[in-house]
Amino acid sequence: PTPAPTPQPTQPPTTRDRTGPNITIGGVSVVRVGLNGADITVSVSANDPQSGVRSLHVTINYQYFCEGDQGGQEDPGPQVFDRNGSSGTFTAGIGCSIANRKPGNIRGSVVVVATNNIGLTSSKSTSY
Repeated sequence: PTPAPTPQPTQPPTTRDRTGPNITIGGVSVVRVGLNGADITVSVSANDPQSGVRSLHVTINYQYFCEGDQGGQEDPGPQVFDRNGSSGTFTAGIGCSIANRKPGNIRGSVVVVATNNIGLTSSKSTSY
């Protein structure tokens, strides 16, 4: 008798990436610069083991008052950064135009949108 033909090996089903990158937002630091300024700095990274990370879109939102002027801030923001790649440190500089008046009561949020190499996005935010 003729032996039965050997079955062809079955291919595993192809898994299509359906999720955007995983995002990590490091601590947000606010550092005084000179007499009337401050820098808001945040480190961001993203990874996507299946499709890789193409770019980051980072928005630093903020509110502050200039010392002696409780009426409002001079720069309503936000400051937006676009960067190719999967990580970076982003800094928004704020200030008061009147000499020796420092920005105070600085608070806000950071919003990150990461895009992978096939165009899928994910987002994450944190407040400071």
